[in-house]
Amino acid sequence: MTPTSATSAAKQSTSSIETKVPGRSGDPGAALKGVLLALMGTALFTIMFALPKFAGPASSGTDVPGLQIAFIRYFGGFLAVLPLAVTTHRKGVSLISPQPQWHLFRASLGIASVVCGVYAATHMPLANATAIGLTNGVFAIILAFIFFGERIAGLAWIASLLCLAGALVVARPAADLVAAFQSNPAAFVALIGAITMAGEMAVLTHVSRREPVARVLLYVNALASLALAIPAFLLWEPLDDRTLIFICFMGPVAILGQICNIWSVRYATISLITPFKYSSMVFATFIDVLFFDLLPDGITVTGCLLVAFGGLWLARLQRRRND
Repeated sequence: MTPTSATSAAKQSTSSIETKVPGRSGDPGAALKGVLLALMGTALFTIMFALPKFAGPASSGTDVPGLQIAFIRYFGGFLAVLPLAVTTHRKGVSLISPQPQWHLFRASLGIASVVCGVYAATHMPLANATAIGLTNGVFAIILAFIFFGERIAGLAWIASLLCLAGALVVARPAADLVAAFQSNPAAFVALIGAITMAGEMAVLTHVSRREPVARVLLYVNALASLALAIPAFLLWEPLDDRTLIFICFMGPVAILGQICNIWSVRYATISLITPFKYSSMVFATFIDVLFFDLLPDGITVTGCLLVAFGGLWLARLQRRRND
């Protein structure tokens, strides 16, 4: 196949994806499907982020460097998506993107959010870093309005903010969170991480509504693996078999989560599904209870209930809107 014919095939497959976006026209159940897929994706990514905790420290007894974990996660994701990519290619769908710059941009945003998150978590109280990171949902809704014209009604804003409030209650930032922005540069790094994470969500929405799933997954995992390979090698810590197995599972689990996220934005708007991402705090609490014997206190339970109530309220508002 010549470069010209490959590009032509990519454009043809892209146009077919763009004109057949599922659930975006006349499907009353599309929003519910999008929400359920978003919840599944959030649960899978919560499990993925918990895997290093199951794995424990490196062989040397020190924590595994964040960049090393990120590289293994993306490279494992690349290997996991190869069978899907090969199957897609055999069906006559090109894996060459007509808009590679968007995939490169998304990979850059993803790496930036990981690096910022790791830096913030290691240079300021974890609760504060988590609380700042949770603002990514607000930025995602703003970007969805700017770039996709998605609007959110007044009551839906209240329900969304209720989800955010519940997540903040669970995170329990310190009282000096505002003062941290004046004295600790890590607070600004955490904020940049939240913005880049929101930007990645916006770019994912753009490409996933125009290109096949295999191509979207293949590009981001391949590009991120290449970008992280050298830094991970320089910081590499030897891992025992148990730790390596747990961390290697991050890639396949992330691929399943990414597939759910890609289909969720095809079925529903960012402004609808973003507040449901705060359910990660609820899923994380369940993991702590089931596997680490960490029973939640009253404050954590209250925060989880706020997230659940806000999500159910938002879903009810969306159902009334469809009716």
